[in-house]
Amino acid sequence: MAIAFVGYFIFLSLYVAVVVLQREAWNSETTYAAVKSYLTGQFRDPKTYDYKDFMNVASVEEWWNWMEVFFIDNAYVGQQTNFEDYKPLDMNTMLRYNRLTSGVVLVQRRGKEEQCNVGDEKYLQFMPKCQQRTYAEGLINPSKESFKGSDGVTEYKYEEREVGLPGSGNFDVGFFQNLDYDGDTAADQMAELRKQRWINEGTQWARAGFVVYNPNIGTFCAVQFKTDFDLAGTIQMKMEIEILLATNYTTWTDNIRMVLEIIFVILWFFNVASVIVTAVKEARIQQNSFAYFTSSGFNMLFALQLFLMLVATAVWANIVVDPSRTNITVTPEAILDKAGNPPNFSSVILLYQGYFIISGIIVLLGTFRILGFLRVNQNLSMLTDTLALMVAEFLQFAVVLIILTAAFMLMTHIYFGSTTNKFATPEAAFINTFEYLNGQADFFSLNEMDVVGAPIFYYTFIFIMIFVVLNITIAIIMDGYTLMQERKEKMASGYLKEVADLSAITQAKHGMLRMLAPCKGMMPAKWRVIKCLNGAILDRFAAPTKDEVLELLEPIMDPQHHVVSFETVKRKLRDMQTTPERLESIFDRFDAWEEPAYDLKVSADTRLDDAMKKVKQQIYSVLADQKRVESKIDMLLSTSPNRAA
Repeated sequence: MAIAFVGYFIFLSLYVAVVVLQREAWNSETTYAAVKSYLTGQFRDPKTYDYKDFMNVASVEEWWNWMEVFFIDNAYVGQQTNFEDYKPLDMNTMLRYNRLTSGVVLVQRRGKEEQCNVGDEKYLQFMPKCQQRTYAEGLINPSKESFKGSDGVTEYKYEEREVGLPGSGNFDVGFFQNLDYDGDTAADQMAELRKQRWINEGTQWARAGFVVYNPNIGTFCAVQFKTDFDLAGTIQMKMEIEILLATNYTTWTDNIRMVLEIIFVILWFFNVASVIVTAVKEARIQQNSFAYFTSSGFNMLFALQLFLMLVATAVWANIVVDPSRTNITVTPEAILDKAGNPPNFSSVILLYQGYFIISGIIVLLGTFRILGFLRVNQNLSMLTDTLALMVAEFLQFAVVLIILTAAFMLMTHIYFGSTTNKFATPEAAFINTFEYLNGQADFFSLNEMDVVGAPIFYYTFIFIMIFVVLNITIAIIMDGYTLMQERKEKMASGYLKEVADLSAITQAKHGMLRMLAPCKGMMPAKWRVIKCLNGAILDRFAAPTKDEVLELLEPIMDPQHHVVSFETVKRKLRDMQTTPERLESIFDRFDAWEEPAYDLKVSADTRLDDAMKKVKQQIYSVLADQKRVESKIDMLLSTSPNRAA
């Protein structure tokens, strides 16, 4: 067990180290924070003179104002801090080190136009045309038909731009507009797009994006401002920033990471082979193909973890060979792809996001498996034992919990869904209702939305979910913890006291020493011996292991009598090819010698006669008690008034 734990811990630690080096969180976070702070500042609306930022954009007009007044001015940097113009090779460098690789790219996706189906044709004469809804950022059910600008001449066409190398099969789709690398020209292009109503009634999703390159940390920073134009008229904007390495395996830290990745892959193959061999053996012994996986939940978790590691490795391999970064042309003026368009890293961004999501799940599964290893010690297994003892009761109560949560979720959706996006969809309503379990419910904000529904929901939710359900959940957990403590105390009061009181540090120390058995000749003498409770001194590396003891003593297990004579043990184990000295060392190590309460040499017949005598005495005592009871009943009957009459 100790060797398995140490091996797995090294394996998981190696994987975590690889993922941390791949993430480069420090460089990514600092770049992300700097760019986000720079591009999410406030601007003054030229019409209302109010200060706004891109999260407060509420109309198409404000969207254009933000694009022209704030976005273009900050994306295209033409002057230094002393108001001198940048040199051509330093043009468009924001935050001192992040240079724009090319111009800004605008893309929109549109819905299909159709005749309104409102059930009553009289409304068609008022507004006859409607838009079909698109989904998944306009990728599902989009319109591919060209549309014209306000002048009736300028035409905008639907495009499918291949991302990466030609023939890769990765496409970015929509109605594209490439803004020039020069800031003044880009501003003029933006003004023309606004004049032509490039964003109009058919637009349901739009993106404004650009890429900057930072030579100090060797990264691309892909910035995307995404806008959802809902059919109800609302506008929702969000900002996404992803940091990508410009090259792979070029610095000394990259080379170290590559070595660790190779070692991890080798260890992964070793662990997979070990699981396969063990699973085959278990299947043959148990006559069940899935015996290894069904015997322990931790085995199943380990198999799932190895599978996810395979998936993550495949995803990372795709990230390394992704053509988005190799299929680019670098000049002193700009960085473009082979087709002359600004670089598009959308495919590799999705791979990065998926890879780190899978990695997080793998780390979580690894934590569960480590907790499983820690069950060998009573003091370290409190969490896992508590969960194991309360899980059956909690799963049954979870049915009630789910029903109540669903009911309150529907209440919030019905009462407040029409006035706030927190409860506008069942998914959002569920998330916010679950957050209310943490005490985040605000009665006054709910009351502003619905003065009647707010008290009905709020007070019933607080009483049932907070006062009752939450406390029952805590009580179920406490019941599991109490049962775990009772079992531990029972062990400590019996012949397993030494196991129950065993310190994790002592256990780890002994395990490490036994792992170093090949080097025992170089150890100090006091490390090579075990001092037993009864004073016996044994050779640590000759002392029997737990598995050996259990295998040896299993044939003589007697639940009725935990004390047997040493002669009986030797007689029963005469075919086990063990010596009396070996048996004595086992009992010495575990202090298993006990002074019996009776003489083990007395024959079984004598003990049986004594037992029969005790039984006869008890029978005679019962008969005498019965005679006394009968005489008292007769006396009561003879003196009864009814009897006398």
